[in-house]
Amino acid sequence: MCIVRAAQRAAGGTLLNIKVKNLKEEVIKDNTKQIILTLEQDGVETDIVFEGNGSARVLVTAG
Repeated sequence: MCIVRAAQRAAGGTLLNIKVKNLKEEVIKDNTKQIILTLEQDGVETDIVFEGNGSARVLVTAG
């Protein structure tokens, strides 16, 4: 849940009704792992992809 709290702080305040929909780990090229965290709020899904090289990407999909 600390990831959700960090997302709330980054958004500038308290976000209500955030649900963790999915958390999965995948192995991609060169045996590198990535973790995909899917959050949902009010029908909008946000995927946060943590990559093995220490970077992260955020993908937002409106419901």
